[in-house]
Amino acid sequence: DLAVQIDGALVLAGRSRQTSGADTIDYVTLTRLDGVTGAADGAFGTAGTVTFLPGLSAANGGGGDGQALAIQPLDQKILVAGTWKADAAAESQVFVARFDATGTLDGTFGTAGFVLLTPAGVTSPSGNAIALRSDGSIIVVGTGTASGASVGFVTGLTSTGDPIPGFADAIVQDPLGSAGANFGFNAVAILAGDGIL
Repeated sequence: DLAVQIDGALVLAGRSRQTSGADTIDYVTLTRLDGVTGAADGAFGTAGTVTFLPGLSAANGGGGDGQALAIQPLDQKILVAGTWKADAAAESQVFVARFDATGTLDGTFGTAGFVLLTPAGVTSPSGNAIALRSDGSIIVVGTGTASGASVGFVTGLTSTGDPIPGFADAIVQDPLGSAGANFGFNAVAILAGDGIL
């Protein structure tokens, strides 16, 4: 994914597959570039890039993938969401992490700067898109499985990474029923009045 900060800098999210011996692990990767020249921002992470594991450690076949970005408008902190699994056999989880302008995890968010979550009633979720509401709360949508079928989900966190009080995770079944496959949500927008589209 790609997001633009107020100074015109570009932030990109994805993954970096790294191999050590027989083990292959995917690291969530953020890169910050000058929006005019495309040069890496040397003040961000290491030579403009940050790599991290949302679960702090992973085994062969595990790791994370940064799939969605949002920039907090007031302080320009970077929110990244995506998918995490501890190893090849593990169930996936959604992660949301927050970084400051230097690429350091924000310790005031979640636990050590990130949150791992599984929306209620969903297995093997993937966090595909993220958006911010006017109160700073965070909406994440994606895809997963419920009762053996692909579903889309909507979940939310407060600005500190806690569940939003009174906000119930939404699960949407594939409108094609058993004829459908790989259904899910890949985009989200916040409407006037903080409605979710």
